[in-house]
Amino acid sequence: TLYTQSNLVIEQSGRRFLSDTSQICIATAWSTVSKRAALAPADFRLFDGPACATGEACPDFSSSAAPMRFGYWRIAFGFPGQTIAHGIDNWKVTVWKR
Repeated sequence: TLYTQSNLVIEQSGRRFLSDTSQICIATAWSTVSKRAALAPADFRLFDGPACATGEACPDFSSSAAPMRFGYWRIAFGFPGQTIAHGIDNWKVTVWKR
């Protein structure tokens, strides 16, 4: 079996947060990933960087928070000698201020 797993990542203030949900792409089938209508801090867990202080919003989605960078964490699984071409393209993030 040859497949890739992708998770949305937010980078903020020297920390990286990984989304709790992932998308799987099997090498034999191309699929588009559905849109995510909304994100909340509870949808992410810290996986790199300094620990969050008690009571600190991590990640912080408030208007006064540090800027965020969006990306993906990706890993491919397979047997020795297998190859897979994969990529993430044509995506965007829209931020709505309330």
